[in-house]
Amino acid sequence: MTPYRSLSSALAAALCAGLGACTAVPIHSSPSTMTHQSARTTSTFCMGRFLIDVPAGSRLSGGNYKYDFIAIEPVKAMSYEEFTEEAGRQESDLTTGYHDGKGNQQKTSLTDKEAMKLWDDILDSFRLRPVTPRVPPA
Repeated sequence: MTPYRSLSSALAAALCAGLGACTAVPIHSSPSTMTHQSARTTSTFCMGRFLIDVPAGSRLSGGNYKYDFIAIEPVKAMSYEEFTEEAGRQESDLTTGYHDGKGNQQKTSLTDKEAMKLWDDILDSFRLRPVTPRVPPA
C-alpha cells in the first residue's frame, strides 16, 4: 500500500467517525422560544433610500451630518402646511436675488430703468454708413 493510499484511508475513517458522532441540531430555535417580528410593534425609519423597521419606542440619533465638507441640517419635524410654506420660501430664494455663492444667480446691479437707458444708448451708438465698392480712378 502506498503512503498516500493509507493516508486517504485514515482521513476517510476519521471523517466517518466524526460524522457519526454528530447529532442533528435544528438551525433555528423552536417557534415557542422565538420572538416573531410580526408579533412586536415596530416603527419605520427612512435611512437614505432604505426603510428600516425597528422596535417601537426606538429613536433615531444622528451622527456627523457632513457631506463633501458641507454640514447637512437634520430633518425638522413639521406639518404639511409648514413644509409647503418652507418649500415656497426656498423656491423664492433660489429664483430671485443674490445667493452669496449658493447657485449661479447674482444680484442685479442695474434697475430696469437704467438697463433700458443703457440699451437705448447702445442702439443709438450704431451708425449706418452706406458703403459702395471703390472704383479705381481713371
